[in-house]
Amino acid sequence: MAAITASIRQHQQLRHDRILADVSELRGVLDDAVRSTARAARFISEAARGEHIGDERDRRFDEAQHDLLTNALRMRIRLGDGAPYQACKQVAQAFANFSSNVVSDGVRDRQTMEFDAASETLAEAAKAVAGSHTSMSRTN
Repeated sequence: MAAITASIRQHQQLRHDRILADVSELRGVLDDAVRSTARAARFISEAARGEHIGDERDRRFDEAQHDLLTNALRMRIRLGDGAPYQACKQVAQAFANFSSNVVSDGVRDRQTMEFDAASETLAEAAKAVAGSHTSMSRTN
């Protein structure tokens, strides 16, 4: 009887450890998506002030766009085509729209607002997912 009880406890502990590892990995994906969005927002702010021009702007844009798209794909693999992935995709598209409209004397306000709105949607989706998975780990 003691062996059966020990086996059950071990199984429960392993299950709990897997859930915690899953939540940790998910949070990493969400954190990376939010972090790349913050970097893109910083680029937008710097570009709006005219801090980057020519090749430097193009290089920084390519890096930021690559990060945004990579994180969107990671989100899709991890969570499917739901709200978090759609939000990541919107952020990447808004960033691409912004970059294509950067001109020497500044940027178009509409693209900046589009990026900000998409970023906020991503943050809310990430909070919702993180909260639902955190509460799941507490109940199991």
